Amino acid sequence: MRNNPAITAARSYLKQLSAWVGRPSLPLPNPPAELGEGHLVELSSSHQIAPLLDWHLGPSEERADLETRLPQWTESAHLERKHHGVANLVLLEAVEDIASRFALRGIEWLVFKGPWLAWRAYPDPSTRPMGDIDLCIHEHDYPSVMEILAEVGYQPIGPMPRDGAQALSSTYYREQLRFVAPGRPPVELHFRMVNFGRLRPTEEWLWNGAAESTFEGVRVRHPSDEAMFFHVCLHTNQHAHRTLRLLHDVRCTRQAIGPGFDSDAFLELVDHYRCRCAVYHSLLLATELAGMDPEQPLMDRLRPHQLRSRIYACAWDIDRIRSLEAPRQPSHLEAPLFYFLEVDRPLDKLVYAIAVTSMRARQVLRDSRHRVLRRQLPVDAR
Repeated sequence: MRNNPAITAARSYLKQLSAWVGRPSLPLPNPPAELGEGHLVELSSSHQIAPLLDWHLGPSEERADLETRLPQWTESAHLERKHHGVANLVLLEAVEDIASRFALRGIEWLVFKGPWLAWRAYPDPSTRPMGDIDLCIHEHDYPSVMEILAEVGYQPIGPMPRDGAQALSSTYYREQLRFVAPGRPPVELHFRMVNFGRLRPTEEWLWNGAAESTFEGVRVRHPSDEAMFFHVCLHTNQHAHRTLRLLHDVRCTRQAIGPGFDSDAFLELVDHYRCRCAVYHSLLLATELAGMDPEQPLMDRLRPHQLRSRIYACAWDIDRIRSLEAPRQPSHLEAPLFYFLEVDRPLDKLVYAIAVTSMRARQVLRDSRHRVLRRQLPVDAR
């Protein structure tokens, strides 16, 4: 499949379109003759940038030309944008409903990425797909939040921890806490922005710098500009840069912040988590693949040694990322792999490894005991 000319041409053309979006003053690239239109539809959707491409084409001569040459792709991209425009409004209404109930109970909250990116960073809310609500709370509010989510129809996916301390530990060492409800977007509960690796006792910098914006009349609490930029730089690397939309998150966030960006505050966060190499390559790939304006002064301060860059390129298969050929990784391995390769000190990684191993061992022991007890029960009582 890698050597299929139609797929190779589709990857190459999507890569050109993605870079063009960041620099729309340049001429729109022409589709190659060997392009497989069906493959382009699939790739644009899987990389989650079809709505963004549709918006940038606008009502132009270039669109008219592409509608003739690539009718299936242009129609599909337009329909995706219409769908996400409606879905994003539904998500914002859900945020408003949950936030109003939090206010009655005095619960402090933040929303990561989605609404801020869609309404502030991207050119139009319909151009940034949002799959769920990334809701951050304090662990001491966990029982109250569980009650509120149940009030509005949300049900947890799988067994939930008993209290806030267990919930915090679970998000670091097991899996994220997700909730679903009919007709509503899923909710993913967070207690930390950097919610992988060694458990962080607190993130005062996150809450102290929190800000508030109003989108479509809905007040949304979110991290500071620098914290949001830090978050999207880590997020694309956590998912191994496998989706172009993650790199456009980086580009659009930096563009939205503009000249008020506090590079010193940003670098302080980067150094606190010892992830300069990861953030550098997030910026590098956003420049190459998403058309971001080069952040040369910032990248010069972040630039790793040549050997470290080579190790990074090898570990993350950066050549295949650049050619859009890199396969997706199993989701349960993404955060641990990113942490072990790119974040924190060796001692911190050892602490994390011991904690994960201990928790998994306890889970295996509990499961074994449960199976033994079931075997001892009469058949009718099982």
